Amino acid sequence: MMNRFAILVLLCLGLQACMKRKYADLVVHNAVIHVLDEENSLGEAMAIKDGKIVEVGPERQILNKYRWGKSIDAGKRHIYPGLTDASSHIIYAFMETFQQPGTDKVDFNASVKLLQKQLLRYGVVEVHEMGIDSKEFELLKAADAKGILKLKIYAALNPTEDNYQFAQRFGMYRTQNLVLRGFQFGIEKASEEDFNQVTTWAKRCAELNYQLTLLPSSNWKLDELRRELAQLYSINPDHRWRFIHTFDVTKDFSTILKQNGVYSIVPCQVVADSSFIAQSKPVNKHISVNFQEIISGFGVFALGLNLNSEVLNPYQNLHTFFSQNQLAITKAETGETYRLTLDDAIKSVTIWPQFAAFSEETRGALTEGMEATFFVAKFPISNDVSLQSNASVMTFIRGEKVFDAQEGY
Repeated sequence: MMNRFAILVLLCLGLQACMKRKYADLVVHNAVIHVLDEENSLGEAMAIKDGKIVEVGPERQILNKYRWGKSIDAGKRHIYPGLTDASSHIIYAFMETFQQPGTDKVDFNASVKLLQKQLLRYGVVEVHEMGIDSKEFELLKAADAKGILKLKIYAALNPTEDNYQFAQRFGMYRTQNLVLRGFQFGIEKASEEDFNQVTTWAKRCAELNYQLTLLPSSNWKLDELRRELAQLYSINPDHRWRFIHTFDVTKDFSTILKQNGVYSIVPCQVVADSSFIAQSKPVNKHISVNFQEIISGFGVFALGLNLNSEVLNPYQNLHTFFSQNQLAITKAETGETYRLTLDDAIKSVTIWPQFAAFSEETRGALTEGMEATFFVAKFPISNDVSLQSNASVMTFIRGEKVFDAQEGY
């Protein structure tokens, strides 16, 4: 009788202990989790509920604290926040990739599905589309409305009058997977007319609460923009201008804009054009110095991977970015060598692009309360040549598995 009573007590205690444990939809454990907080913390397990991170911590702590609907043993693999391409023209790949049989028409939605799957298999969860027209944005809107979009697309329009009128009608457009909030303007000749146009489009962006992305030519003069940029920043101190292909930024200039500026550096054209590599070695060395100045001046920079139908593997571009010619330079006068750290390079394709897109409070890191948008990497991200063959084992967006290498989707 006593034995039966003892067993009943133990069962009750066990049931009570289970009931006290917190519930999580998903627990991922036996992992190396790159949280990307200020301390660059690493976790071993994380609990996820309602598409958000509940807690990241040691293995035993998470497993003892939570009961779960599903669990994943990551097999000691490294987990990172989903990758973001901060300067892309993926829309052209969507427009060209999937041609309907027997016609010259392209099935846009089929293209989105095909290329999206390829990006998810590499852990890419977001692209910043820098320069589209209103008709192309309408195609993205329709794909999003049909539930086709899994990737998040943050878009900036080309600076045309038609697009401006479109933006006036729509304002700042936002769904979970599609955002319209900007114009991209190219400075071609660094002429007075170009700078007047910058002023015009900057004021229009301020009117619409849009972001302005500047794509300067090689001979533009930063000094000529100082006064106007400073004045426009006073209108909206959290505007977060982007400067793409900006290789001649000085510390003095960054002092003016360091509170609210984001630089989207796009060195990845060297991946697609080997002749450009040979021609651009001096430029790449200059980029390396500026990486240091940008980080010291702004604390962030967002890396554009320039993914397209020819290059969908972000690790090819990251390897180029990690190469000796691009990351290190020795100053002859001091003998000092400047090199971008691996942690900073990872942040440039995760949390920092989210700052560029005004989403750093919800996505880009794996801290408590953030979106559970992440991927389990086949190999740790490193500056080794093997980086080029990396891929995602599983990719999750808001806690939902959207790619699994073993299951083939």
